[in-house]
Amino acid sequence: AVLLVVSAAILARRTKVDPAQRAWRRFCARMAGLGLPRQPWEGPADYAARIAGERPALAAVAAEAAAAYAAARYGDAANDTTELQRLRAATRK
Repeated sequence: AVLLVVSAAILARRTKVDPAQRAWRRFCARMAGLGLPRQPWEGPADYAARIAGERPALAAVAAEAAAAYAAARYGDAANDTTELQRLRAATRK
């Protein structure tokens, strides 16, 4: 019984990943698959700049994804699904 209570408490306090963060992680995973893993200290803009420097063909997609993520996660459009859709579109590209 104690184990059930403790398990329920742990599951209830588990943090959920918001959709923008989930889409950004998917983008980063795809870039890592291309040999461009994101470093832990890199923010979205820095990561996009590094991608542009190493793979100029991916510069526009990386810039679009980074801008959409920053706007969806941190900007005034945090609740706007348009930025999230832009991020998902950039990830598919």
